Amino acid sequence: MDPGFGTKIRNIRTGELGLLIRTYLNKFADGSVMYAVWVDQKGKRKCDELDNLKPVDDEDG
Repeated sequence: MDPGFGTKIRNIRTGELGLLIRTYLNKFADGSVMYAVWVDQKGKRKCDELDNLKPVDDEDG
C-alpha cells in the first residue's frame, strides 16, 4: 500500500480537493516523472503529476 494513501490533497493548478490513492514513476525517453492517482470530491478518478498536488495539511491559513 502507498504510504500516502488517503491523504487529503489539493490540485494547485485547478484548486480541486481530493484523496490520494497511489503514486508511481512514469518513465519517458528523456526522463522520469512522479505521477499520482487520486479521486476528487465527486469520486472521479484522476491522474496528475505529483508536483501539481499538495497535502491540505501543508497549506498556510
